[in-house]
Amino acid sequence: MKSKPQIFISSTSDLADERQALAKSLSSDYEPYLFEEDRARAASPEQHCAAMIKDSEVFLGVVGENYGSSYSAADQRSICEWEFDTARQQPELAMMMLLHEPADEAAIDPEQKAFRERITGFSSGVWCRFFRTSQELVSLAQQSLTRWLVERLVQAKEQAQHRSSWLRRRTVPIAAGTVIALGAIIAADLAVNLMSPQYLLALCALAACVLLMLLVINIAESGGLRK
Repeated sequence: MKSKPQIFISSTSDLADERQALAKSLSSDYEPYLFEEDRARAASPEQHCAAMIKDSEVFLGVVGENYGSSYSAADQRSICEWEFDTARQQPELAMMMLLHEPADEAAIDPEQKAFRERITGFSSGVWCRFFRTSQELVSLAQQSLTRWLVERLVQAKEQAQHRSSWLRRRTVPIAAGTVIALGAIIAADLAVNLMSPQYLLALCALAACVLLMLLVINIAESGGLRK
């Protein structure tokens, strides 16, 4: 189990300085993955990259002007575009795309321009942020990740409250009915003087267990014990 959220950083090799700056700034709170720092292994680069994307919680794509190396001879997408498409197949993966704004649009490779248009498409693309300098890139990445963490914590809290409310809605009527039924049995048996002390003690113990269960549910729903 990872102690920190893993971030897959995707970019072309010409953005090595930006990748390193990002990884350094995020390493205290996250687990940034850079392919150039990985060890040698038996898996193919395609297999391992796909596995690392699937194992990550955030896909952080840094997109510049260069299109980069082709994914394969049969597939002329760049490796970065393939990584982007692979990440989009993971519905639980948070995607954060950061695009560099060049001083001259003519400096963008034609293939990269088409890729950037795919990324920023209003109906089929993703919500992007734009940067000019490495410092701005780092700042935007940290802002997006901080907001993602907050959203994830809020979502986890809402899910916990929903589970607790669901449990209470189903448990409380059962517990209340059990207590009422126990009370009716005790009253009826006492009325005809047929209840033994042992039987009465067992019924009281069962009623106490039901009430204890209700108490535990209430404590859990309220967020636990507070000092």
